[in-house]
Amino acid sequence: MERQVRRVAWLIAAVAVGAAAAFLPLGLLAGLSLTQAFLFAIGLLVANVPEGLLPTITLALAGGARTMAKRGALVKRLSAVETLGSTTTICTDKTGTLTINRMHVAQALTADGADASADRQLAGAAARCTTADLPADTGDPTELAVLALADGLGVAPCGERLRLFAFDSSRRRIDGAVIVHVKGAPEEVFPRCELTPRRQAAALAVVDEMAGCGLRVLAVGRRDWSAELLPERDEAESRLTLLGLIGLIDPARPEVAAAVAACHTAGIRVHVVTGDNGRTAATIARGVGIGADRVIDGPALDAMSDADLDALLTSGGEVVFAPRRRPSCESPTHCGTRARSSR
Repeated sequence: MERQVRRVAWLIAAVAVGAAAAFLPLGLLAGLSLTQAFLFAIGLLVANVPEGLLPTITLALAGGARTMAKRGALVKRLSAVETLGSTTTICTDKTGTLTINRMHVAQALTADGADASADRQLAGAAARCTTADLPADTGDPTELAVLALADGLGVAPCGERLRLFAFDSSRRRIDGAVIVHVKGAPEEVFPRCELTPRRQAAALAVVDEMAGCGLRVLAVGRRDWSAELLPERDEAESRLTLLGLIGLIDPARPEVAAAVAACHTAGIRVHVVTGDNGRTAATIARGVGIGADRVIDGPALDAMSDADLDALLTSGGEVVFAPRRRPSCESPTHCGTRARSSR
């Protein structure tokens, strides 16, 4: 629309200048002086300027913006009203957009897949790896859900914290000392646990099954530390005993399915871009009506050329982009390890 208005403005300007230039000799032939003919040509030029065009366009766009605001769409730039009508693709986050961003623990399992929902040691270890405050309801939703699990089992995160290694986006885990508790993404925690290849494969299968149910999965481990000096981070995060797995669910927003259906009716495709596990995100996406025909993880995305990515995005399907490493286990947005004193 901006290009069309620009073309109209240039056309009107050309007509106005042409009319003024043509009237100048005509005025002289009609017996006017040069000054009179020039002033009349200038008046004709000014008279051809469409003074009402700008407010008309502005009011039309403002009316459109006001109508969209009543429907919950805030438009900062008025010309975006027209552009929004040409939308063909939406890329959306998952957590807090498709989901309500309110976690609760749906499953707690051992590495072998046995029920551990009443395992006080597992719940306590996970609860000590948090900085959230359950009574005040402040902190990360994942950590609040873990604290709620421990609170339901009557486990208090007691003990003196001697050292805390905060969550690191490159490590995706936190840890501590004397009794070291670790919680984090299974693909980060498993290699640091004393697991046989067979047991690790079984644990990965359990994680894969939980992720396929739309759960965000945390692995929890511990280690006793008997040395006098507190360990450094790399030492603390090694030779762990795997306590179990915690699966958390973040329910979809009830209004999302209708919104996705409306997008599809309008011919708009919806892709999901998330930091969560690909299988978890795909399950949530399909639950709200997004096709999620393919899941593209980080290495696959890095290996794609621009042409390959363009071909994927124009193929007609809907895609989940989950850039994190993917050995079919979950990479939590917040995870942690904390320490407490054995006294």
